[in-house]
Amino acid sequence: MESNLQSVERAQLRDFLVNHFGQDELELLAFDLGVDYELLSYHNKQKLSLELVAYFERRNRLGCLLNEVICRRPLNNLTHLLEKVPACAPLTKIQIISHASPEISEEIETFLEYLAQKHGLSREEMSLIAVAQGSLYLLLGLPEAKARALQNSGNESVGDTFEATVFASLSGRSRNIWRMVALEWPPVLSQNKLLPRITWQKAAEIQRLKEKDELLRRLVAGNRFGAHGTRTTLAALSGYAQLLSLTAVPGDKQASYIDKLVQASDDLSESLTILHSLIGAREEVVAIQSVLQYLLPDVTPIAEQSGIQLDLDVAAGLSTSQQHIRCNLVLLAQSVRALVRQAVFRAGENGRIQLSASLEGNQFVIQVQDEGEPIPAEIADAVFEPQGQVHDPAQAGNSLSLALVKMLIEQMDGNIWFDPGAGPGNTFGVSFPVS
Repeated sequence: MESNLQSVERAQLRDFLVNHFGQDELELLAFDLGVDYELLSYHNKQKLSLELVAYFERRNRLGCLLNEVICRRPLNNLTHLLEKVPACAPLTKIQIISHASPEISEEIETFLEYLAQKHGLSREEMSLIAVAQGSLYLLLGLPEAKARALQNSGNESVGDTFEATVFASLSGRSRNIWRMVALEWPPVLSQNKLLPRITWQKAAEIQRLKEKDELLRRLVAGNRFGAHGTRTTLAALSGYAQLLSLTAVPGDKQASYIDKLVQASDDLSESLTILHSLIGAREEVVAIQSVLQYLLPDVTPIAEQSGIQLDLDVAAGLSTSQQHIRCNLVLLAQSVRALVRQAVFRAGENGRIQLSASLEGNQFVIQVQDEGEPIPAEIADAVFEPQGQVHDPAQAGNSLSLALVKMLIEQMDGNIWFDPGAGPGNTFGVSFPVS
C-alpha cells in the first residue's frame, strides 16, 4: 500500500512537527527512527520538518514517523492519518566496528557494499545513521530480523572483520556518544566520499566531560547538593545542636532533634564524599571480590537501622573471583547504597529486600529488589527522570535521586535499569562489563 496522504494532510503533519517539537527534539526523533543523516539538509526546524516528512514518504514509511509522533505527543489530531499509510516497523539500530584493511575503512560506501554482499543484505535497506573513525565505527539502521542476523554472523564468525552490537544492548554512555556523533558531527561528503568528522575516542572523551560537567552542575545547583542545600544542612546541624544543649530533660522532642541531626550530618557527609570523588574522579580496574568486600559491609546497616531484613545473594565463587571491572569504587558504592535506601523506603515497616550479585555473560550484575508496593506502570518508564520520581525518597533529602544515580553509573560506562516484572515488588539493577 502506497502512502496516500493528500497535500493538505502532509502540510498538517509538517505544521504539527513545527508547532509541537523543538529542533533538538526533531533531531532526536530522526535519530531514534534511524534516519540517514547525509540525506538531510536543514538549518531550522521548519526545514527539518519538511525534510523528515519527505524522507519517510519517499521510502513509503510514513507510518513509522506518524506512530512515533503520536506516541510522543498523545494529544493530537493525527491518528486518522494512520489509516492512509502502510504499517511500518521502525529500523533497528546496530553498531558496527570494522577491523577491515585501511583501504576499505577509508571509503565508507565501499565497506557498506562489502558488508551487504558478504552477509546477504540489500544496500538500499541499510540506513547510515552516524559514523566515527577509530578503526571504523558505524551506526546503521536495518529491519530488525536483518539486524539480529548481522549481529550473530559478525560475532560468531571468528575470521570476520567486524563486530556487531544492537544499539539497545550498548551501555548508556555508548548510546549517548552515538546520539552526539549523529547530531553534532554527521559525516561530510568530499570528492564523492563520505568522511567521518570525529574519532570515536575523541567523541567518548567529550561525552565523558559533558557528563562530568552535568553532574557537577547538578551537585552545585541542585537543592540538595548545591550552595543552598549545603547552607540548609549546615544550619540544621547548628540549630539542632543548640536545641539539644537547651533541652534539660530527655524526651521525644530531644530524640527527634538527635534523629534530624544525624540525618543532616549523613546528608552532608554523603554530598561531600560524592563531590570530592567526582572532582577527582578516578576509574580503575578493580577485582570483583574487592568490589564486594567494599560494598557489602555498608549496605546491611542501612536496612537494619530501619528494621528491614536484607538478604544477600552472592553467586557461588563470586566473592573470591579474580575477574575485574572498571569503575570508580567510591561512586559505585554510593550508587548501590542509594538503591538500597530506595528499596528500604519502598519496603515499608518490617519489610524485606534482597541484594544479589552475579555474572551474566560478560557482565557483572548487582540487583536490589524490594517487596513493597510496585511503582505504577504509568511512571515506570520515567523512574530515572527528575520529573518522574513520584516514589523517590531523595525528595525528602535522605538519599541520592534515581536520576543522579543513573548519571553516576553511566559516568563509569555502566548500565542501570528498572525491571517492574522481576518480582513481587520492584527490582533495580546495575551492570558493568567484565574485563
